[in-house]
Formats: sequence, C-alpha cells, structure tokens
Amino acid sequence: MSQSKLHEASAAGAVEGETVDYRPLSVAAIAGLAVGLASPLAFVHPLFWSVPLLAVLISVAALVRIRRYGPKLIGRRAAMVGLAVALGCGVSAPTYWSIYQYHLRSQARSFCLSWFNLLQTGEPHKAHQLTVTSYARLPPDDNLWSHYAREDVLYSGLRSYTQTPVVRALLELGPQARVRYGGSPLVTNFKEREIVRQLYAVSFRRNGKLRSFLVEITVTRVFNNVSNTHEWMIDHMDLLDRFPSSIKG
Repeated sequence: MSQSKLHEASAAGAVEGETVDYRPLSVAAIAGLAVGLASPLAFVHPLFWSVPLLAVLISVAALVRIRRYGPKLIGRRAAMVGLAVALGCGVSAPTYWSIYQYHLRSQARSFCLSWFNLLQTGEPHKAHQLTVTSYARLPPDDNLWSHYAREDVLYSGLRSYTQTPVVRALLELGPQARVRYGGSPLVTNFKEREIVRQLYAVSFRRNGKLRSFLVEITVTRVFNNVSNTHEWMIDHMDLLDRFPSSIKG
C-alpha cells in the first residue's frame, strides 16, 4: 500500500473515531445555567422570585435527562452550577426581603410616632415640616416659628394643616391620647421611592369612657443626594373610622 493511501486510511479512521466519541450537549443544561445565572435578579424585587424557581425546574429536568441517557449527553456540570446558584438565590432572596421590609416598617414606625409626639406636645409647625420634602425642610430649631410668622405661604399652609381632622384631634387631645401601632398593610417601591402605609389606633378618655379612632398614614422614604441619607416624609393621612363626635369642632 502506498504512503498516500496509508495517510488517507489513517485520516478516515481519525474522523470515524471522532464521530464515535462525539456526545451532544444538553440544551436544557445550558438553559438551566443561563437562567440560574440570572437568579440574582430575585434580590431586586419579589416579582423576580420566579427566576430561581424556573432555573431549578430546568436544571433538575436537565439532570434527569442526562442521567437517563447516560454518556450520550453532556452538560451535567452546567446544570449543577445553574441549580446551585438558583437554590442559593431562591432561599436567600426572600430572607433578604423579609429583613429589608422589617427594617423599613420599623423606620416608618419611628418616624410616624415622632410625628404623633410633636402634635401631642403642641408643636404643629415641626409636625408640618415632616410633610415637606427633605430638600425644602427647615431646621426644627427655635427659629422655625419665626419663619412661619414671616412667610405668608408657610403660615397659610400651617393654618390649613391644623384644621385637618387628624391634626386637630391630636392637638386637642394632647398627651392624654394613647397612640398604638396597628400594622403596615402596604410596603412597596415606586420610582426609586419606598412607600409604607401604616395603621395607628388613638385612644382617649372622655366622660369616663374609653374612645378611639383609627389613623392611616402613608409615608415615603427617598434618598437625599445632598446629605447621602434616606429621609422620610408624610404623604397622606386619613381617618378610617367615624370621627369622634366628642372632639368635633
């Protein structure tokens, strides 16, 4: 046999050997890896919690398929990586969000209680400032009253503010009112703002009888680029029950 024929025979054998050794890559394994690597999106918002769940389902299906067909399919390592990342994010993301929302509720509660306290101690001007965006908020010092006295817009705003039912009631009741936290029915993010809605029960005694009404407060936390801090502001407040007739104006 000539040398050229030997070379052709060995080349054909090499090609034939490569064809025999070829094993297809599992598409499901690659998909599981891709979706698994996207699982950290679950930390951005609960809407993305389905991403790690989907990655787990795809990766497990890929592993089952690879095991069933034995050495004919490859991609087990990719499926395992996707599964590990998805499981880690799927467990830690809800935990992170639970802790995050707990701290957010706690901060909102402290802020709202400080607002209640300002009204109960007869400082409506300071309470009114908590409804103003942090960029326009005046320092709560001894000069704050003089600012309201000098500026008609501030004074008019404060006057209207003190005539709202919730504010008027708290000013009238003063320290005798007992404020109790009732929960946070809403915690959400909207356009780089964190919004928390909380319920409070205000109890007081009139003519020997215990009376109460509910207050719903919506507060917003925004990031102040000047001070590099998160600051709260009261957006809205409502009475959720009939206003007590004993303290109507």
